[in-house]
Amino acid sequence: MLATRCLGCHSSKLAAPKGDFVVDTKAGLAKGGRLGAEILPGKPAESRLFRALSYTDQSLAMPPGGKLSDQVIADFEQWIAKGAFDPRVDSAPGADALAGTTGTAPLKGMPIEQGRSWWAFQPVASHTAPKSASPARAAWPKNNIDAAGGPRSAAAVESAFRHGVW
Repeated sequence: MLATRCLGCHSSKLAAPKGDFVVDTKAGLAKGGRLGAEILPGKPAESRLFRALSYTDQSLAMPPGGKLSDQVIADFEQWIAKGAFDPRVDSAPGADALAGTTGTAPLKGMPIEQGRSWWAFQPVASHTAPKSASPARAAWPKNNIDAAGGPRSAAAVESAFRHGVW
């Protein structure tokens, strides 16, 4: 119902949603509008959204095209009375900060405890490089980059092969 009857005026995609109230995000619905919270979970009669939808307050009457069916209004009343649970998960960065809540997105990947043992999250440790069996091999790196980080010359590579370093 919110998507079909309210997004024309109360969408986060609008430059200036009416009353600064958006209903298409969990954070927007929880935050409320310019006048504050629109929903008081557990208190439908005190919730501005319910008063607007039920047309009990003519200054708030929404949607402007006409009153909703009694069944839809009763559904909203029951939803607010039961705590106005919103199962949506906002994907916008910082949306939880707007609502003053913590993230509720489901965890993806490995379990937390397994993640804490991941190599990248371990303290830095000092390790000793393995010793080479040949002193000549220990003095020369095992790839085509010399110890200073630059490529070896062809003559240096040829010399290493002649002396058995590789």
